[in-house]
Order: sequence, then structure tokens, then C-alpha cells
Amino acid sequence: MSIVDTTNHRHGSGFFASALALEGQFVRTTDIPAWLESRRRLHQFSIQQIPFQNLVDWQFDLATGNLHHSSGRFFSIEGLKVSTNYPASAVFHQPIINQPEIGILGILAKRFDGILHFLLQAKMEPGNLNLLQLSPTVQATKSNYTQVHGGRRPRYLEYFLERARNRVLVDQLQSEQGSFFLRKRNRNIIVETEEAVPVHDDFCWMTLGQLKAMLRLDNIVNMDTRTVISSIPLVSCEEEISKFGFKQNASTGRLAFENELIVSALQREGGIATNDEVISWLTELKATSEIQVRQVPLRELSGWRNDDVSIYRDDHGFFSVIAVSVEADNREVRGWSQPIVQPSAIGTTAFVTQRLGGILHFLVQARMEPGVFDMFEMAPTVQYLPGSSGYDQAGERPPFLDLVEGAPPDCVRYESIQSEEGGRFYHYQNRNVVVEINDSVKLDLPRGYIWMTLGQLQEFMRYNNYLNIEARGLLACLGFTNS
Repeated sequence: MSIVDTTNHRHGSGFFASALALEGQFVRTTDIPAWLESRRRLHQFSIQQIPFQNLVDWQFDLATGNLHHSSGRFFSIEGLKVSTNYPASAVFHQPIINQPEIGILGILAKRFDGILHFLLQAKMEPGNLNLLQLSPTVQATKSNYTQVHGGRRPRYLEYFLERARNRVLVDQLQSEQGSFFLRKRNRNIIVETEEAVPVHDDFCWMTLGQLKAMLRLDNIVNMDTRTVISSIPLVSCEEEISKFGFKQNASTGRLAFENELIVSALQREGGIATNDEVISWLTELKATSEIQVRQVPLRELSGWRNDDVSIYRDDHGFFSVIAVSVEADNREVRGWSQPIVQPSAIGTTAFVTQRLGGILHFLVQARMEPGVFDMFEMAPTVQYLPGSSGYDQAGERPPFLDLVEGAPPDCVRYESIQSEEGGRFYHYQNRNVVVEINDSVKLDLPRGYIWMTLGQLQEFMRYNNYLNIEARGLLACLGFTNS
């Protein structure tokens, strides 16, 4: 089991108070986008697509066609063949990123006037549409932080490697995108220090409330920050609610959505389904589904081609693999080249929510992805990339996509465009949506869908490899707009 410390600190409340702090000690919330832009203007960046033959220290293996780094580290692009009968019978091939190292996604926390602040960096990634986004204090693969590239060591790394030096608030191993990575995990960790911390250029302290406010804007908070803060429970106990005065909305007789979230977050043991029933539901799907995933040489992928500048599917759907040359004057090395995945379209990631038995529930799907450890993880109601494997292969739209796309504005509780990780994905964005449907609507659930409370989702997040990164990233966006 992973660590999530939800206790109160002797100097005051912890995560909840920080989430309610919509302003911090060091930068005004409304000034954060301008601060990011100022950091971008101060640096010199260049990202250009190049032919594969111009990659430095990367080559295609003559026997397999796999694309790998000459050091044998970092990652490689290989092939995968998948046979499945879930959600429908299908056989498909695709490239996959094989990156077996466990990286560090670490956020350093410190209290100022009793309120937790988090040290974020304005980090450039070559695949970011807007170059710089708010990233964890340390965001590094093992190859990077062991300096295989010959560059400098990431700043603040010692706070996470010397574990006993500080108080660990969160420590989890969590998966990355199972449609693109082969069994990839990162260590998501938050540590609190009482030391005096030097704040280097491109870093800034922010409260959790400020981060949540930035998540209401497009492409400001990167994927790695979202997955780390997703492990923070919205609320840890009823005493916190009483202390901060959350009450039922007397004017409507109905809880406001933020209060609905709090009530749902406190239901950790079950809503209309118990935790044991959720485990049994997922176990049955794993036990009864027939799924075979086999690594194959990249050159043997059926339905895929490559030319001098890309590896692509015959219909140009799903994604392609391209190569880029990068220059950045504020990274551990000033220049490099690499392969990078370019999805074919903007995706949709959405949770449908509804009050059942008086408690807000989230509609969760068990999603099969060939790159995850146990084939299945809990995912948002809708997780859809046009042209991807699965439903779209058979010309079908996934369940509830029409409901999400057709939701009236007064039912949309959250909406933004968020980027996926820019170190491996080029301009990959998803429309992130949370929809609340009327209590009276009765949905027929296909096989592989279940209703869960927010508290149940947060409870399962404490255990590795239950919630996928798309679910975690969307849950991270839930917060408070006022105190």
C-alpha cells in the first residue's frame, strides 16, 4: 500500500487548508499565467521536426526495426500485437514506448504562515503546445537523474532521494498511459520540509488552491503535476468540514456541487456498491476476459508503415511517431534529439456524475489497455481518442460519449483542455469534462461500468495500479472556487 498522510500537522491543517487558500504568499493567482510567459520569454527554446536519420544517438535496430538509444537507456519504440475479446473481439498492432525505468515525480512542500505551499517549476517540454507548463519540483526519469545524458543533476533531487530528511506526505507508484507505454510507472511523491529552501529561477511556491485554480485554465498545469496532486484526498475527515464551515445550501435545499464532492469524498467504504463489490467486479473482468499481449519487432507491425520522418498507421489514425531536435538553455542539457509520439486528434476524457441514494457518484469504466500491468485499470466514463484502438477500430463510438458531447452547459461542472506529458507526446491534448446528470435519469450500464463515490476512488488510488492516469488527472482538477 502506498502512503498518503492525511493527518493534521502541529502547525495547522494540511492539504484541505491549502486547497481552500486561493491566494498564496509569493505570487497572485491571476499573475501565474503571466509568470509562466515571463519565464518563456527569458529563455531560448527551439523544437524542430527532423528526419529519423538526423537523430543523434538514436538508431533503428537492423534485425527488429526497433528504435532505441545507443546507451540502452531512456526508452525505445517497439511493436505490440494485441488479441482481446474486451470490450469486443479485436486483433490490432501498434508501436509502444518501452521505458522500464521508474522515474520521480516529486513535489516539495513547505508551510508559510501555517499553509502548505508547493514548489512548482516552469518547465519546458518539447511536446508542450505552449512550451512551458507548471511541473513538479522534480520530474525526471532514472536515466535523467543519474545523468546518463552527461548533463547536470536536477535541482532539489536530494529532497526525494534522502527520504528520512523530510516528512513524506504522499508516496505512490502509479502507471502512465497504458495505450502508449509498456508497463510504465513513476514514483509520485510529496515531501514536506522545514528547511530553508533556496528558490532557483523558474521555480515558485503555490498553494493547492492556486494549482486547482490554474486547472480551470487550458494547458497551464502539466500532466505530471496533475497525477501527483491527484493522490491528495479532497477532504480527510468530517472535523475538517466543520472547522471550515461547509453547510447545505439553504436557498435551494440541494448541496452545491463542491459540497456534493465533499460528502462523496467522505464515503470511502462504499456507496451503492461496497469496496468489496468493486474489487469483485474488476476481478471478474480480469478473470473472464481473454487478452493476449505480445511484443513483436517494430518492422513486423501489420497496418503500420514508416518513411523518413514518421512511423504511421495506414489510415493515419491513432498516432504517429516522429523525431524532433530540441534546444533549451534552462534544461540539464542544452540540446538533444529524440523520437516523440504525435496523436492524430484531440481526445475526450470525461466523468459522468449523478446523485444516487443522496450521494454523488462517478461512473467508472474498467478499461483494457495493453500497456498496463494487469490489463485493466479504472478509467473515466469516457476516454476516447479518435482513430484509437478499441471501439473506433470497429467504427463504433464508446458508451456515453454522446451524453458528454451533448450535455447542456448547466450540467457541465468542469471543462478544460489539458496537455499530456510533453516529454513523450507532441501536442497531445484532451478535453477534460465532468458532467452531472439529473437524479431522475436512469442509465443502463454496459458490462465493465460501475458507480463509485469520490471517497472510493480516492481510497483505491492509495493502492498501486487501480486508477489509470487519465482518471487521476481528471480527479485532480476537482476543487473549490471559493472558501
